[in-house]
Amino acid sequence: MTKEKVELVGYVRRSNSGRAIRLELLKDGINKAPTYLSRDGKEFVSLVISADRLNDLLHGDKEVTGVSYLEG
Repeated sequence: MTKEKVELVGYVRRSNSGRAIRLELLKDGINKAPTYLSRDGKEFVSLVISADRLNDLLHGDKEVTGVSYLEG
């Protein structure tokens, strides 16, 4: 069984007003992340955020959490 490597690409934060979620992504990180083509031929970057940590962020238990991609 191979273990996936997690690469940090950026951060997710609540806005100062708390009414929006801000994504702060490294441009180089996006360029390195895996991509896939949709059925209509558009290319997407595949990123992940921990659902538990995002939930903590939304409920105010965390101020920031990471955005990553899985390699391997």
